[in-house]
Amino acid sequence: MREQLEKFIVLTEGCQKTKDVEEWWSPGYGCTKEERHNNRREWANTKKISAGNQTLQVPNTSLNRLEFLQTQAVNSKPRKMNEPVKPQRHSAPLQLSRRITWFIDLLSLRLAMSSSSASKPRVLILGGVGMIGRNLTAYLLENDLCSSIRVVDKMIPIISYCSPEHTKALAAVDFQQCDLAQDAHIVRAFTINEGEQPFDVVINLAAETRYGLDESVYKQKCFDLSIKCANATMKMGGCKKYIEVSHGQVYKPSKKPCTETSPIKPWTKHAKHKYQAEEALRAMVEQGLPLVVLRLATVYGKADAYGLMPRVVIAAAYKKMDEKMKFLWGKSLNIATVHVNDVCRAVWHVSGEAGVVGATYNVADKTNTNQGTVCDMLANMFDINVGYHGMLISNAARLKMDYACATANEKHLEPWNDLLKEHGNMNTNLSPYLDREVLGDKHLSMDGTLIESTGFEYRYPVLTEELLREQVDYAIAQKTFPPVIVGGGGGGGGETKE
Repeated sequence: MREQLEKFIVLTEGCQKTKDVEEWWSPGYGCTKEERHNNRREWANTKKISAGNQTLQVPNTSLNRLEFLQTQAVNSKPRKMNEPVKPQRHSAPLQLSRRITWFIDLLSLRLAMSSSSASKPRVLILGGVGMIGRNLTAYLLENDLCSSIRVVDKMIPIISYCSPEHTKALAAVDFQQCDLAQDAHIVRAFTINEGEQPFDVVINLAAETRYGLDESVYKQKCFDLSIKCANATMKMGGCKKYIEVSHGQVYKPSKKPCTETSPIKPWTKHAKHKYQAEEALRAMVEQGLPLVVLRLATVYGKADAYGLMPRVVIAAAYKKMDEKMKFLWGKSLNIATVHVNDVCRAVWHVSGEAGVVGATYNVADKTNTNQGTVCDMLANMFDINVGYHGMLISNAARLKMDYACATANEKHLEPWNDLLKEHGNMNTNLSPYLDREVLGDKHLSMDGTLIESTGFEYRYPVLTEELLREQVDYAIAQKTFPPVIVGGGGGGGGETKE
């Protein structure tokens, strides 16, 4: 850009015929070929410009010269419609002034863009190929919020069931395949290329999110990973915000919505080790870690696989079996929810000045979603009846949860596999499997209003059937879910006691 400006100044100061003049002299400004040839020759031989019957001396300074040329363009008499073009030797200043004005506008735009890009943060997304990560990457690119983005994940997009939209987004950033459970890979993830600045924002989405695994897996991939990445962030230096994404399952189960100060009693292995990581990271704030913690409700939306989607898959299985779908515990079991787009916006919101270092924010919508809310929607979407087992069966299941889970999962898996075969042996990452950790009678109820006091606003404050259909339609388009959804009007049967 500096070289272009210097060439432009040389052109305006010396008025010499150079290669730059040849490049900038565009033919589309009303000059005939003969006129352009004469204009170039005359421009190369004089520092004066002929305008009408007057010979005008161009001012010395480049700014005055531009003002002068623009004035001549304004004062020039426009050609009438259908009037033939007459060769006029004074057309040079007019055409040049238009060309210079266009060039100055272009340079100003590019300089503004360059300056704006330089002022935007550089972002590192850890675990960026997962559900939240791919949506976050697309959101940041679509809204042009960053000067550069690096995405790190052990999975590569091509085998991660990414949509064309998300594949395109991940292809547009600096992607590095790294297993952040390995020290050498963490070093590579945080390496700053020559000539670049450290990352302004580090977003940790990397964690083991599947249920039912060995305790050691969660320690390594939830606790150890978070601590190592935080240490790497401080070693890198220059980071303004380190955002740790945690889960609302860290709270003691309660029907009353939990705030950020509610009692802590993690009820999944994932949540247990994420909370331990939260505590360890808070101790690092005094050492300079610019930590902000987000605790999420059940995330739904595009690319959902472990949030509400298992229940959607179960509904499809009951559609196949032509049976009434029944759940344990009754319709009042709370399942706090939040749309993935609001999660992305919340992450970016706290990455700026709105996020207070050392603070924790819940991210949950205002639906007060419960099991009945979701089941009623599924009844309409799949034209099935829904019900709930009575207290007798629910209490028996509580005493033998392993057996109850195994029985339910076995019943749902066969019709799901049959559906996949019927629709061309679909290859999918979706499953009706529910682990005992999430099949229990634990309420997930969260109050997500504190983050609103910082200026954040939920765009999807309520879970609706339309939004749930949207995520199913997304999976159908990806060919990971069979097209068995209906237009609505199904029978949402009432509660059944057995």
